[in-house]
Order: sequence, then C-alpha cells, then structure tokens
Amino acid sequence: MATFPKTLIIGLGGLGSDIVVDVFKRFRNHSQHEDDLNKVRFLALDTDSGEVSERREIMKPEDVIQTSATTNITVGHFIDEIKGSSTVEQWFPTDSPELTQMSINDGAGQIRVVSRLAFSHAVQNKKLDRLEKAISELLSLSAGEGNIIEVHIVTSTAGGTGAGSFLQTACLVREILMRNNITNPKVWGYFLLGDVFLRDPSINLADPTKMTNVLANTYACIKELNGIFEIKPGDEIEFEFGRFSTVPTVISKDNSIPFNQVFLYDFENNDGNNLKFIRNYSRQISEFLYLNAFSPAGSETRSRAINEIFRQIEQGSASRYGSTGISKIVYPIENLLQYFSVRRLADNLQSTWQKIDLDFEKLHNEWRIDTNKGIFKKEPILGEFFISNVDSLAQNGMGTEQVIFKSVWSSTKVKDPETLDIIGSKSDYLLHEIVEYLRGLRDSNADISALARIHHNESFTGKVNDEANDRTNIKQVEDQLEALQREVFNFVDENKSLALEEIFTKDINSPDYHWDEARHRINGYLLEKGKAMHPLALRYFFYELLQKLEDNAAMLKESNDKKLANISQYKDVYDIKDGSGPDTHIETAIEAYEVYRNGSKSLVTKFAKLTGKSTELADFKADYVRKSKNQARTLEDFALERLEEYVFDGLISQIKKMIDNLEMLFKGIPNVMVSLKNEQNSLVNITDDSMGDPSVINILSKQKHRDFIYDEVIAKKDTIFFPEDISRNIYEELYSRTVQQLSNPLSYMYDRMDERIGNIFSKLVVKKQKEQLTADFKNDFAGFNIIEAMRKQAELDGVEPVSFMSQKCRDAERMATPFGARYDAAASKINSWALHPECVEYQNLTPNDADQLFNNPGSRQNNANRIISDYFDRTEIIREDSVMVLSVPSNYPKFAPLDMSKSYSASTEGIYYTYYRKRIKEIQEDSNLPTPHLDKRWNNPRFFRDLGVNRDAYEKNILSAFVYGLAAGNIVLIDHQGTPTWGYNTDRGIAFMLDDNGKPIKSSVKKLLIESLWNNEQLIESLNSKFRSEIEKSRNIWEQIRMEGKSMLSIPLIKDIRRFTFTAEGPHKNENLISVFSGYLTNAQDDSKFISLVLEIIIETIASVAGDRGANTKDQCVSIVSKLLEGIKDSGVPLTRQTVSKLFENKLEDFF
Repeated sequence: MATFPKTLIIGLGGLGSDIVVDVFKRFRNHSQHEDDLNKVRFLALDTDSGEVSERREIMKPEDVIQTSATTNITVGHFIDEIKGSSTVEQWFPTDSPELTQMSINDGAGQIRVVSRLAFSHAVQNKKLDRLEKAISELLSLSAGEGNIIEVHIVTSTAGGTGAGSFLQTACLVREILMRNNITNPKVWGYFLLGDVFLRDPSINLADPTKMTNVLANTYACIKELNGIFEIKPGDEIEFEFGRFSTVPTVISKDNSIPFNQVFLYDFENNDGNNLKFIRNYSRQISEFLYLNAFSPAGSETRSRAINEIFRQIEQGSASRYGSTGISKIVYPIENLLQYFSVRRLADNLQSTWQKIDLDFEKLHNEWRIDTNKGIFKKEPILGEFFISNVDSLAQNGMGTEQVIFKSVWSSTKVKDPETLDIIGSKSDYLLHEIVEYLRGLRDSNADISALARIHHNESFTGKVNDEANDRTNIKQVEDQLEALQREVFNFVDENKSLALEEIFTKDINSPDYHWDEARHRINGYLLEKGKAMHPLALRYFFYELLQKLEDNAAMLKESNDKKLANISQYKDVYDIKDGSGPDTHIETAIEAYEVYRNGSKSLVTKFAKLTGKSTELADFKADYVRKSKNQARTLEDFALERLEEYVFDGLISQIKKMIDNLEMLFKGIPNVMVSLKNEQNSLVNITDDSMGDPSVINILSKQKHRDFIYDEVIAKKDTIFFPEDISRNIYEELYSRTVQQLSNPLSYMYDRMDERIGNIFSKLVVKKQKEQLTADFKNDFAGFNIIEAMRKQAELDGVEPVSFMSQKCRDAERMATPFGARYDAAASKINSWALHPECVEYQNLTPNDADQLFNNPGSRQNNANRIISDYFDRTEIIREDSVMVLSVPSNYPKFAPLDMSKSYSASTEGIYYTYYRKRIKEIQEDSNLPTPHLDKRWNNPRFFRDLGVNRDAYEKNILSAFVYGLAAGNIVLIDHQGTPTWGYNTDRGIAFMLDDNGKPIKSSVKKLLIESLWNNEQLIESLNSKFRSEIEKSRNIWEQIRMEGKSMLSIPLIKDIRRFTFTAEGPHKNENLISVFSGYLTNAQDDSKFISLVLEIIIETIASVAGDRGANTKDQCVSIVSKLLEGIKDSGVPLTRQTVSKLFENKLEDFF
C-alpha cells in the first residue's frame, strides 16, 4: 500500500482540467489497493460544456464541475441581483458598459474579473459544494497520517477560467480545511505561464490585444499572489472568495496565505531550451504533479527539501516558488502497437480488400479503350467479375491470398453441421426459405384456402340430371371462382410490401439487427452468432443473391404473365361458336349448360363438329368440373408466384441499394488508406527526436527498429485477422444506412456514413488488432519493460547494453532541466529517478549496473534519489529535477521591470512586466478597458507593488511628483462649490483629482496621495518629467550665476522648492502633511520614513542642481531646508520640529 497522504487534486479551466484527467487516469491504472483509491479525490472545474461532458465520461460525473451559468445571464444583470448582499461594486468595474453587457459565461475569454464574477455565481449557486464535500469525505477517512490533506491546484495564467479562479479556489480550500481544525493546510500550485501559449506554433495569437491579455494576465496573477505572500503582520487585503457578504472578506498573514509552494512553468529552461508545444508543457506538469503527489514519502532527499521550503516559509520568506523539469526514457509500446496495428490493417486493405476492384478497373478501362477503337465486346459487369475472381482466388490463389479468399468464399456457403462439408450456397438456402415463407403466407390465408377448394356435389357429377341442382352448383362454383380471383389479387397487393419488409428491412428493429429464428430474413445469414460475414464475403453474397433474384424474377414474370392470361381467358372457355359468322355473344358456363340441356341440337352439333367435343350434357358437366378446378388451382398457384415475383422485384431494388453502399464502402478505402498512412507517419513523428517531445527519449521507436519488429517478428508469427465483431459493425452501419435510404431517399445527404465507417476502420479495427498483437507477442516485444527494450535496441544497434543505457540516463539528466526559472548552482534542488520495481530486479539490472545508470559518479546529480514504486509504469524511467525556494522576479526575469520601449522578442526579458504596464497605461487612458486583475482597485500599485520594484521607490517617485507639483503650482487646492478641492493644471485648464469612485477629492491629502496619485501613472510621469527637465535647466542656470556670487535661491526651481513648507495650518493643523502619505501607517516611526523621503528628494534636487556634494552645496541645503522646517510645530503632531530636524541631520550625513 502506498504511503502518500490523503490528497485532493483540482484542475481549473481547460488546461488544468485536462491535466487532472490525465493524472486521474494514470493513478487509476496504477493504484494497487482500494484504500489508495479512497485517499484521493480529483476535481475538474471548467466552463466549456462540451469538454465537461467528455471528462464526465472518464471521471465521476459529480467530480467534473461546470462552473458556467446554465442561463445566459449578463454581467450587469447578475451584479444587480447581488449588489445588495455582496461587495461586488467595490471590486468589479461596473462603470464599463462593455463588461456589464457581456454574458457571465464569457469570462473564459481572457477577462479575469468576469471569470471571478462567474466563479462567485457558481459558489452562490452551490456548484462548489462538491469541493467541500470532497474534503469532508477525505476527513472522514481513518488513515495512518491523521487528517493531513495535501491539495494540488493546477491551472494556466493566460486568462479565463483558471486565471480568474485559482486564488479564490485556494482561499476557499484553506478556509474549509482550517474550519475543520487543519491549522496548517498544505496547498501546492502548478501554473503554466502565458508565454508558452504565444510560442506554440499551432496556436494563432497574432491579435495584439489577445497577446497583451495573455501576458498582462500572467503578470497580474503572479503580482497578486506575490503581494499576498508578502503581507505583513497586521496588514489585510479585502478579497471576497466565498459566499456573498456585505462585510468584506479579508486575507491576512495570520489566516489565509493561499499556497505553500507554487511551481511556475514557462517556455525556456535554465539552459535556454524549450518544448515548443503546449501539450509538452502540460505533460511536464502532469508528470511532476503525479510524482509530487504519489511518490513514496520515504524519500529522504525530497523530504529534506520540502522541510527546507517550509522552514523558510515559516520565517516569512516570499520565496515560495519553484520550477521543475521532467525527462523520461520511454519504451513507447502503446505507440508501437498502434503503429503496427495501423500498418497491418493498411497492408490488409491494400493486398485483399482492393485487389478485385483494382483488377476490374483495369479490365473495364481496357474494354472502354477497345470500344473507342471500334472493337465491341460485352461490357464487364462488376458483380460477375467479383464472384468469378473470389471463386478463382479461393481455389487457385497462393499463400495468404488464398487463405483469405478461401475464408471469404467459404463463409457464403452452408455447411453440414456434423461433417462440415459444404452442402450449398447461403443465397440458395435464403431463396428457398423466402419462397417457403411466402407459401406460408398464402397457405395461412383462410379465404384462399377455402375458395380454392372447388366442390361439385354427387348429383352434378353423377348420371342423374337434376336441372335445378346443376344450375345451383354451377352458379356457386362460378361465384366461388370470382371470389377467389378477387381474394388472390387482394392477397398479393396486401402482402407484397409487408413480405418485402419482413425479409429485409424489418430487422432494423431486431436486437443486433437479426433474428435467428426467422430463416427467411437476409440478416440471419449474414450475422450468425460468431460468424458475421467479412465485407468481402458480403459483396460476394449480395452479388450472387442479386443474380439469382434477377434470374428468378424474370422466369416468374414470364410464367405469371401466362397464368394471368389463362386466368383472364377462363370466361371464354364455355363459349359456343357455330362458325356461321361473327360470335357476338360469349356464353357463360350456365348459358352453355342451358344450350347443352335445352338448346338447339343443330347448334351443338355444329359446335361439336368445329371443336371435336361431345354433344352430350354429361360430357359438358365433366369438362366443367375439370376446367373449374384447374382455374382454382391456377389462381392458387398465381397467388404465390405473383407474390414471389413482386417480392423478388422489390428485393432486387433493395439489394442494389445495399450493393451501392457496399461498393461505396470499398471506394472509400483509398481515403482510409491515406488516413492510415498519415497516422503511421504521425505515430513515427511523435517519437522522432526532432518532432516529438524534446523531454522524452524513446527506445526502439526509430523507423529501422519498427521495420525490424514488423518484418522479423510480427510477420513471421502473424495470423490473418479481421475481427468478426468489426465485420458485424460494418454491416450494421451499411444495413442501417440502406434501410434509412429506402424509407427516405434523401437521407444520404446527411447520414455521414462514410465518416462512421472510416472511424470503424481507424479506431475499432485497429483497437482489435492491438488487442491481438498484445496477446500474441506478450512474451516478446509487447511485454518488454524499459530495461529489456533498451537492451534490445543496444543489440540491434550493435553496442554494449550497459554503456548504451548509461548514456541514455545521462541524456535524461541533461533534458530534465527545470522550465521557467533562472538559477545558479547554489539553488535548492531535488534530483530523483522514478522507476517501477521490475526495472531494477536483478534479472534486469545488477546493483553495479543500476549504480552506473542512476548515480553518474562525478556529476552534480551524483546523489539523485531513486523512487521505486508500482505507481510508475514499467515501460519508462523518469528523471525529475526541481529547484525550490525561488523568488519573482529574481529567478523569473520575464517579470522583471524593464524599459517599456523594448519590443517583445524571443530573447527579451521582462515581457510580462512590459505588457502589464502597457495594459495599465491603456486603462488609464480608457477606463472601459478591462483590468487584468481580479479587483479593479488592484490596478493601483498601493495594493500590490510591481514585482521587483521596491516599495520605497514607488513612494519616492510619487512624492517627487507631489513635491514638485505643489512647489511649482501644478497641483493646487482650489475652491469648488465652497469646498477646498484638489486639482492639477492641464492644457485645457484645471482638472480635478479623482478618488477611487471617480469623484473629486476634497481637501484630504491622504486621498490625494493614495487614491489619485498612486493610481495616476501618467500624471506622475508628466510631473517627474518636468521635474527632471527643470533640474537640468536649473543646473545650466547655476553654471552661469554662481561665478557671479549669486545664491541658489535665484534659480526658479529652488525658489519653488523653498516655498514648499510643512504646514500645520488650516485643515491640516493637527497632522504633518507628509505623515498621512500612507493611510494605514500611523506610528511616528513610519511617518518618519516619509518625512525622510521628502527631505531626501529636496536634498537630491539641490545637489543635482549644484552638480557636486561639496561643503558649499551642503550649506545651501541646510539654509534652504531649515526654512522649510519652520512650519512644523514643537508639539501636538506625530513628528515635532526637533524630530524632523534630527531626521534632516541624519539624511545630510548620509548624503554628504
């Protein structure tokens, strides 16, 4: 039993969910104990309903959560619903019409704040209850590790579902765990960064807006996360992540740090190499997550590294990031089995399925050429040619070809159940059974059976002449014959369609499309249990059946036309002609009887002379008995034979339609062949060093190795194989299509049968082939483990096995360099090998061999740990390198702040920062643009500093603008409707400074600094640009006037600074103006920091103008700044004049 703790794995968005599904399948396939299965829960959260449905077929449906709304509710409508019970208006940009008009389900389109709203909707609608239930299920388990639960959350940061919900998910998980008395939850994050999406050549992100979204979102994700990691004791960040509340939820250092460790995956590794495609990076995350979650806990190296991470975290370090690299030495047996199955099917189709059609095409082309030359021959008919060729190949073919066609031919025959000798053709037996079925229909018709039994009483047939009896008997018989004729015609009309349906189309409603008890149905001969006909045999059968139906139908038509004529002529057989002229009257039987009994003797005598018939009444009566009974028999026979004719004609049409579909199937084989060939190439390419996953070393996968196995192993042991159940599936598809076409002739336009048949070949047939290859070669190549496979390749390549395997391990070490991070040799690393126990059993590797493979003496990976577990596949060796305790941007330079003018290129560092700042500037120019953050307020750097930018640098930059703005009169306090209001000078006049809610800021310096200047990058940059320009101008002025002995106070900029004072008057009389710069800093020590920064700005300005740091410049500073400090009170304020003067002295000492 495994020793991993209880585990919850959560995938967010499409990529995260796909990775979780992959880990789930691997865990399920390798889990050895029911207890292990119970200790793990997998959850996949996504908005795409189609992908959700697919994942629910693999995982438990309740564990795949569709977080999107079931109705197409708009953002604005949902906000209106919840604004009274939540803080949504504080964090969502409700003043953006573009966002409020979106569907709440559109958040997956790279707009994180909308995704956050959708996640809130899902929480509110209890869709995330499964998350809490999954944790409760794990908590309820009795396990040796107690209530330790490790949580793994995987997502991408590019934008959409995952990037818009990973923070809430982590916070929600922590809250649930802490509510259940787990005070130190262990939550791991795995993030695929945005640049990977931009570099994948299969994804078109040429749209510059989308590219900016991807990069800015990535930066915002990590900026928020890093900011939370850096929360100081006592600080709080408002963040609503669970059920709605009007009281803001807060994250603090004490209760809500979301992740213990986050692994970041980016495009390049430390050596500058890459994996090219997103799927390869997804595989990296999947492999490491599996290893991290389920590798045995006894790994001392891993445990030691993890303890180091937690130790640093407990000390308050923000270095909670890591990156990993996974490489694998793989014997790709599934790929190889798929390849051999596809290749064998393609060979089979080419050598047998297409042979007769290709030969016929050649023959028909020759006939056409001869015809065009005037050489006339009978046109070849495909059906006849096919039957003839199958017969010939079955009897006279060679080798495999004969075996196949003998099997095809034989399957169309009927065999004696005891001797197994062929006793007839299935088509003949079928026709016989059809006739017997139709005979049964006729014989079961009570009216025909009764009416066909003509009865003449003894008085009529005897020598007694009873006129009354005779007349009655004749009338009854004639009436009976007329009724019989009507019934026969009605019977045929009523049964021809029903019988036709019964024979062919009725099985559409039968289980498995056939009913063995109905021997008159066609499908019973084609779909016998375990004996479904091969498609080649189907063609033979239907061609043969069609020929016989056409022959029989022709004979029946000729015969029935004669019978119908005889039936029609019955009314003439009693006519008496005297030969004296035109016969204007046709005597009926009763009239003829009257003539014979009472008519003119001369008329009868003349008739007798003309016909040679008797003139006696008794002879007439005997003749009448014979003729009437013959008419009845003729009608009875006609009922069956006319029905046969009509049914055969109908079957001919149906069979032709079936043949059309069969021929279409075979005409589609070239396309199937192309598809199979493409799949062969694709399977080879996947394992090709230049086209596959660069982190995978494949064994026995090169074309020469594949050819050897196929030609020298499979071909020498292989058997002819086409799965019977696939033949059944193919016929069922064809039969269903034919029946549908018969009922709706236009159905072919949309039935997509060719696509389904193609899938049968490319998926079902190949699957069956794989199963057989696996069974037949389990003691050969299909059963190799990775060590056996490497030994086999070494043998084929003619190299020493252990040296070959050792070199592959060295290659794997090199390829396992972690992706995303930049680090040096001193970084905290973990190196591990992961293997299945079978790979290191003595018969595979001796201890010395294993040391040579996995220790690599003399290299930096000398002490790499070996993790040996049934949870790893026997056909692969995994190498894992992890580097831990990293920080952003120190170890992730793409987040480093760089000049905005630098363009994005493959080698440019700082791209995440660059595009984030680009987006923030765009938002400042157009407030309708969506924020890359989860909270509109977080655009303001006062909440989270830019990565790699010191907070003091932020504050000093803003204070420089503030000092210059006030001193130069660019920032002014004006009267607005009787209230002092902050404004600034623009080209069009004075504009108001606006707070977080877009309203003019009154006299509050605190709001001015925190809500306006912090969030107005353009104004800050404009003021500081002017400040720098004024300093340069002032330096030039000073160069001119100092030689004249003038004071620096003659310089306009210095005059402006001199007018800037620390005031204690008016609305600010109880506080230092600068002491309110940071709204949440209240003690004198923090206030002194900002006073110190202002003093530093002033000193640096004077020194910059002076051009040196000499004594004269210092004196100038003392003179100017001392005047500034005169406005500070001696008492009653957080910082007195004495305290500030001391700060000034210290700053002078530091500076000069």
